[in-house]
Amino acid sequence: MRALSFVRPALSATLKPDGLALKLRGQESFARSPTPVIIDTRKQLTAFDPFMMPGQVGVSEPYRTAVRATTGGVLDELKDPRDSFKPNISWTGPQLAYFAGYAIWTYLTLSFSLLTDGVGVGQAEPWTEGRRNLAGAEGQLSQIVCCAAEPGCNSL
Repeated sequence: MRALSFVRPALSATLKPDGLALKLRGQESFARSPTPVIIDTRKQLTAFDPFMMPGQVGVSEPYRTAVRATTGGVLDELKDPRDSFKPNISWTGPQLAYFAGYAIWTYLTLSFSLLTDGVGVGQAEPWTEGRRNLAGAEGQLSQIVCCAAEPGCNSL
């Protein structure tokens, strides 16, 4: 992960992605490969190294995703990647970086996000399903995760 020194403060993991979405969008090889990932815990930034093949890095930010060479050059990129998705069409490298990056960043930072100013977590009314009584939780996540549909959104 030497090419990822721009990601700080960082949390790293090895992701073994799988799922129907990846397979339906022509990303079976990504779904079968353990992939090192590093995220910035303070802003929405995810990087995969290697990404799709040796010598490539996938980078996902809220309004831009890119596939870069480990030597630094941009091989492919999308600005506003969310708008690029069409039904029933295979994903490009930047689309895959956006989908996987957004998902893993949210998953890995949720515990940090719950401690951020402006986030509220509390107990909701209990409810019953079948014979089980369940406790509820509710929360308010105010602007901690950028949504590509919201111009000007700022992450943590």
